[in-house]
Parts: sequence; structure tokens; C-alpha cells
Amino acid sequence: MLPAIAPGNHVMINTLAYGAALGPWVITRSPLRQGDIIAFERRDGDESRTYLKRIVALAGDTISMHDGSVIVNGARVVWPGAVLADHWNMRSSVIPVGAVFVLGDNRGESNDSRSFGPVPQASIIGKALLIIWPIGNIRPI
Repeated sequence: MLPAIAPGNHVMINTLAYGAALGPWVITRSPLRQGDIIAFERRDGDESRTYLKRIVALAGDTISMHDGSVIVNGARVVWPGAVLADHWNMRSSVIPVGAVFVLGDNRGESNDSRSFGPVPQASIIGKALLIIWPIGNIRPI
């Protein structure tokens, strides 16, 4: 997630940012938003891995990429700060209900929705809030 999060940084994740389930009741806190950096779990066979990626499109959005530019619902999307781009192209597709499309900020080196598809909302652990380690790098994300 360079440049937002460097290798070796430890990140505080708000696991209640998007809500919680208490038995049959679901408490909703805030909606998923384009631009949020989220933690989510992906399983590959018996292995499970936690990823940090930026949400670029929500359920129902149409996304495409042209020479590295991200187009969501017909508008080019740009995030504040330096995003290390690539020259990826992707045909237009609609994000299914119950999923989000994520990209890493270091696009040339990122394993993200371009390779494994939209992320189910059920696999989202929470929202990245704060870099907490190393001490000299403590800051909000």
C-alpha cells in the first residue's frame, strides 16, 4: 500500500467501523466508502491471508481501467497523495451486490481485485485508521 502504508508498518484496524452483528441484530455504524482503506481476509485453500487495500468501487458501480486510469460510473477517480500507477486495462464491469472492488496504491506490485475479483463484504475485517508502529511513524491513514 505504498505510499500510504510502508512495509513493516503496523496498522490499527477499527473492526466496528462498518457495524457488528449481535445475534439476530445488526448494528450499522458507517457505510463503506470509496477511498477507504480496508482490511479483509482471503482464503486460498487451507491458507488465510489479511490484505490492506483501498476501496475504489462499491456494489452496483461500473468500473473500468484504461492505461492505468480508474473509471467508476463514467468518471475518472483520483485519490489524494501519490498513487504508484501502472498501465493496466480492464473492460467495464459492474460490481455485484454484497461486494467491493479494491486496488493497492502501489498498482504495479499489487495483488488486488484485478487478479482475485471483487471482495465480498462478509470478508471485510474493518477500516484501517492509524499507523501505530514504528513509533516515529505514528499517524492517521
